[in-house]
Amino acid sequence: MGLFSKLSESLKKTKNSLSGAINSMLGAFTKIDEDLLMSLKRYL
Repeated sequence: MGLFSKLSESLKKTKNSLSGAINSMLGAFTKIDEDLLMSLKRYL
């Protein structure tokens, strides 16, 4: 496995982990409000 393959796999895992966390967080909110925006800011 080459360097770029390893890097690509690592980035894919990071992307999946981050998108999963954001999706689960967004699922807990039913409307866009200050609490949702503050939660999103913690991830950025």
